[in-house]
Amino acid sequence: GAGGEEHPPEEQIIDVLAWYQPIHYHGREWGIYIYESAIVDTAKSIISYLPYYRRYQSDAKAGALWSAFSTLFLHEVFHHKVESFAIMLEVIGRKSHYVPYTESVYRPLRGTDDLIEEGLACAEMKTRLDEPTYRRDVPDDVRDAAQRMLEDWIPRLPPGYRTGIDFLDDWRFERAQDHLSTQIQEASPVPTRNPNELKLARRAYR
Repeated sequence: GAGGEEHPPEEQIIDVLAWYQPIHYHGREWGIYIYESAIVDTAKSIISYLPYYRRYQSDAKAGALWSAFSTLFLHEVFHHKVESFAIMLEVIGRKSHYVPYTESVYRPLRGTDDLIEEGLACAEMKTRLDEPTYRRDVPDDVRDAAQRMLEDWIPRLPPGYRTGIDFLDDWRFERAQDHLSTQIQEASPVPTRNPNELKLARRAYR
């Protein structure tokens, strides 16, 4: 099914392939949801970045499927980290943060490159793909193919998502994450607090 030349997934909206249902809005139905067909389609794209002779070998196909699942999973994991950070603030301060952030920051900024959360989620799905957990049983050439596919795919995504390519360096990612933390705390797209004050809060995203 890979066929032809190198190509990223046809679907340009990741949230159509996989999505996170927050605890605040979905209660017991919270969690990460991924369409099986999305995993297969993403794996096809990864396979297309391999030489033709490799596309039919079982270890390449299995590695592409695992890398495809990991890619979509890691994107949604970051959304869970954001809610977890907000929950920490809520427990400590006994004040709502996640819902006000969603309604005053995330939703109004959707469709723009100012939506930091989606950019960071896209960056994480690329950088964390090289962690031992997600490299397990994935041949080196398949892992390289997945990374090259993401380099092509992320810039083609909608505004907000496409900025993930700008956050691949650790320092850029951390600076953007600190700014996101202030947005969550103040429920404002233009927070007044100095983001540097929240550097110590980065552990809350783990």
